[in-house]
Amino acid sequence: MLKKYNEPSWNYPVVRFFNGEGTELLKRRDQLFKVSQILPRMEQALSQAKKTSTILPLAKPETVSTNVIALSQYCFWTGELAIGSIPGVVKTEAGWLKGREVTLVHFDPAKTNQKTVVSEAKKQSCANQVFSGADLKSYRAASQSDQKRQMQGTRFAKLTNLTAYQRTKINAFARTDLKKAKTFLTASQAKSIGL
Repeated sequence: MLKKYNEPSWNYPVVRFFNGEGTELLKRRDQLFKVSQILPRMEQALSQAKKTSTILPLAKPETVSTNVIALSQYCFWTGELAIGSIPGVVKTEAGWLKGREVTLVHFDPAKTNQKTVVSEAKKQSCANQVFSGADLKSYRAASQSDQKRQMQGTRFAKLTNLTAYQRTKINAFARTDLKKAKTFLTASQAKSIGL
């Protein structure tokens, strides 16, 4: 392929997309180093090849630019569970802020907004106080053993190759809706834990 397309072997990393016959699916582009740059090209190549992927939709939330807030509650384990289930929330983290247990929330502004996230969290007593902007500077993450507590002790905990988005969503449903939690796994991930 290097010879066919006159691609120097010493070049910076270049990602090229070919079909099974070696025909290039997309015009060559270089200096694409981030997932957010490569993922759309992967989707275009799959579309050109008339193929689909089960993993790309699970990777896509990792590439969006998110808004971040912290919500306080009586227990950040409960916060991660409840807030992680809100549509548009792509990542949560248990932590501390101003002496309170909080859940740090990353949400996709194209899919939801702060008002909706806070409203949904309040319904489950998980938004006693809202922190944003400069207030977040004093945020401190909880220990690793306190992260994604709902997954611990379940078969999902055996998976080491989950994205932050997958961990957030699976943590939200691992103990309450196994069928829903499974929708955030690829087929091979599900098979590896007997689902």
